[in-house]
Amino acid sequence: MDNEKRKRKYFHTSTDVSGSVSSQYKMFLVRYHDEDSNAVQNDGPHSKEETAVDVLSGYLKRGICSWLVSYNG
Repeated sequence: MDNEKRKRKYFHTSTDVSGSVSSQYKMFLVRYHDEDSNAVQNDGPHSKEETAVDVLSGYLKRGICSWLVSYNG
């Protein structure tokens, strides 16, 4: 096994006075089935829903099973 570490992205969430999570940290992932590896892969995270929907549409137009996942922080 390689000595290289996997690159991971971490996101910090913040709460407002009411205790709810700030909507500015809502993130979107596009998940899709990769037929070559027969596994579910991720594209993202995307901070803008419009960007994620465009990516999702690209996969669907190519006939690739894909879906959108949103996270609130």
